[in-house]
Amino acid sequence: MLVGAGFDAHRQDPFGVMNVEDRHFLRAVRLIHETARNHCGGKAGFFLEGGYSTAVLERLVPEIITILASGADSPFCPP
Repeated sequence: MLVGAGFDAHRQDPFGVMNVEDRHFLRAVRLIHETARNHCGGKAGFFLEGGYSTAVLERLVPEIITILASGADSPFCPP
């Protein structure tokens, strides 16, 4: 499964007009990770595409890597 991981929709993105928060992105990653485990042997590739808030990227990218690497749920996106 390949995922274009853009963060422009985040509410803190200076060019975004959407209201997506950290917890929404992390919940989506958890669901994608679960779907990959159930349907393609856990194989998923995430490609960073965009997002213009370095604060958002500094918070979310490491958290997403942790979720994908460990299989653990983030404390910000309970099951």
